[in-house]
Amino acid sequence: MNISNFDTRWAQVCSAAGLALTLTACGGGSDPATSARTGMVSSSALTTSTTTTSTSSTVAARSCSYTDVSAAVQSAVSGQTVTIPAGDCSWGANQLAVPGGVYLQGAGADSTIIRRSANVTRGTYLIAYSCGNGKVADVSKIGLVGMANGTIQDAGLGL
Repeated sequence: MNISNFDTRWAQVCSAAGLALTLTACGGGSDPATSARTGMVSSSALTTSTTTTSTSSTVAARSCSYTDVSAAVQSAVSGQTVTIPAGDCSWGANQLAVPGGVYLQGAGADSTIIRRSANVTRGTYLIAYSCGNGKVADVSKIGLVGMANGTIQDAGLGL
């Protein structure tokens, strides 16, 4: 599912203001840990929700830099939340690959800002979730900002 192209009218708004939603998508509706964490019984479709982190363990990224967040994601296991501290970081043309079941949580949509700062090809995202394992993709409290360049088809979140 590609949520970067809701409607061309929103492209500039999303690029300028950033993506500041809590998103839960992919499978995992039957996973009790996921249901307890998100308060959702089923998430077969993209849903905006309020996420509450209760008993899940966390892996803290050292900073919001691509290198630090990528290292934290690589060390996390399904069910863990990767926390990303406040900061304003440019990720260049990098795409963060996140397996379903590993959750991303920033310090606030206005506090944790991830920016695209290089031209990319179509289908390159700031964050790309792989939901082939049937687990939930969960992103919250992170602002994603594109380059506002429609010719490069800049994309923020791929599911």
